[in-house]
Amino acid sequence: MRKSMCWCFSSVLTLTTHLVLFIGLNGVRALSLVALILVFSSTILVIVNNIKAVNAFDAHKNATDHASMIDCDYIEYAAHSQFIVKLSNLSCSGVALFLTSQLVLSGP
Repeated sequence: MRKSMCWCFSSVLTLTTHLVLFIGLNGVRALSLVALILVFSSTILVIVNNIKAVNAFDAHKNATDHASMIDCDYIEYAAHSQFIVKLSNLSCSGVALFLTSQLVLSGP
């Protein structure tokens, strides 16, 4: 009688250990999905801010007064105002969006 009672207690202990491990790993999975969603949304914000900065720079590019260029994020004749740098900024953000979406969708 005592042997069967010990076996039952051992199986319950193993069951609770597995349950705690299962809940803990699912908590880690949930936190990683929240982190990926935050990375995805911040990358979208970076893209929007870069496009706004490029548009503001292009709008004031031919202005005669330099007071309108004070609030621009891009400086005239700098490397940031060249087309290839603007394209690489957007393409890197696009790759980050793609990889983040793939990581979110790959979760079971």
